[in-house]
Amino acid sequence: MAYNNELESYTHPQYTELHEARMCAVQGPASVTDFAHFRSRNIVILRAVHAVLKSAASAAAGSLHVTRSGITIATKTIVSATSAGSLFTITLTSSNTLHTITEVGALRVSGAADKGKWDVLWEYDVVYPATKIGS
Repeated sequence: MAYNNELESYTHPQYTELHEARMCAVQGPASVTDFAHFRSRNIVILRAVHAVLKSAASAAAGSLHVTRSGITIATKTIVSATSAGSLFTITLTSSNTLHTITEVGALRVSGAADKGKWDVLWEYDVVYPATKIGS
């Protein structure tokens, strides 16, 4: 079954629903490694990621990266991430479609030895008809 992936003319009624996936107290790894992984059995378009620092990282500056299968697709400069409660939002506009269950969206923090703990909220749209990958 074919589907139309053009955003301007996509008219499925459920396409207008914004879906969310929340991850609480995810520990950022000490090395530059992806964490807070997002996968889906459906084809999805990642719209945004919101990250709240729950415990302070050890450095005052760095970068928060959104990756798709290990490749950076968006970056937010962290001017000060030493206090818990800092909120970072990154809107995704390109290279943000996950086509297979092996593709993964993730976060990566650079610039601090201790990356802290994060609450992460992924916003995404399901490309309908929602045919599960592999079925």
